Amino acid sequence: TPTTMNMKLLCCGVVLISTAFCLTQGAASLQTLIANYNAQRAALTATYESQVKGPRERYLASLGAAQKTAMAATRTTDLAAIRSEMEAVGIGALPDAAPPDLPRNLMQDRRSLVNAFASASRSLVTKQRDLALSYQRNLASLETAARKAKDQALLDSIAENLLWLSPESATSLGIDKGERAPLRSRLSDRSGIGQQGLA
Repeated sequence: TPTTMNMKLLCCGVVLISTAFCLTQGAASLQTLIANYNAQRAALTATYESQVKGPRERYLASLGAAQKTAMAATRTTDLAAIRSEMEAVGIGALPDAAPPDLPRNLMQDRRSLVNAFASASRSLVTKQRDLALSYQRNLASLETAARKAKDQALLDSIAENLLWLSPESATSLGIDKGERAPLRSRLSDRSGIGQQGLA
């Protein structure tokens, strides 16, 4: 009957609208997850930077003054040690042991920076690990929902984000090509400030 036909069409329309709504919701949920993850990572990095900024600036100022003194006295071994320290501070990889030719009057500021790096890194690594685990759990929940909804586009997006979280997987699968080529130069975020947020 026409009424039955209209009811069937109405039901089909409701199902289609409901499916489209779920698919849109899934994509929005993924974008929200990514945005929150990146915002929290940025906040962690900013906290790390604020903890090391003072000691780093003091040590760099001391190194600059020592460099001028060494240049005036043409102490080449001191200059090499100071230059090495400046480079190490610049990349955030100051070794525990000071170079043997580093002027002694720099040791106190150096120790302060080494301690600041160590303390801030310990805290950062733990918090970044917890954040990454939480993000992976949320992605897994979203993936389960996407499988139930048969949302292949969302599943592909989730898989892509997991690759950026663990880039070695892309290399082992041989898919670090084209748009994924930058994954070759990335490592999973396991130490230090770590990689920047997901794209």
